[in-house]
Amino acid sequence: MKIKRLLFTILILLSSFNLYGATFYNYPNPFNEKTNFKLKLDKEAKKIELKIYNEDGQKVWSYLKENLVTVNIQWNGMNSKTELLKSGIYLARLFIEYKSGQKEKKVIKVVLLR
Repeated sequence: MKIKRLLFTILILLSSFNLYGATFYNYPNPFNEKTNFKLKLDKEAKKIELKIYNEDGQKVWSYLKENLVTVNIQWNGMNSKTELLKSGIYLARLFIEYKSGQKEKKVIKVVLLR
C-alpha cells in the first residue's frame, strides 16, 4: 500500500511541470456528488483525452474531445457503466495533442468522499 501511494505521489510530481501552457484543475476537490475539470490552453488542441484511474491503476472513466482551446468537463463519481464509485483517491490523467504535433500530459489527484 505504501508503494502505491509513493507511485501516486511521484506521478503527480512529475506531471506538475507545465510544458506548453495548459491550465488544468478540478473543483471542488475533494468532492461528493460531482466535480468539474477546467482546461484552458494557450493554443488549439487537435484532441484531448481525460481518463480517471482508481488506486489500483484501473481506468474507471474517460472523456475524449477534439478541436478546442477551453473545455469544462463534469464527472459525477461514476464509472463508465454508471455505477457509483467508492470513496477514495483517483488520478485524473489528461493527454493533449496539439495541432502542431506537440503532446502534453498532466495528472492531478482527485478525492471522492461518499
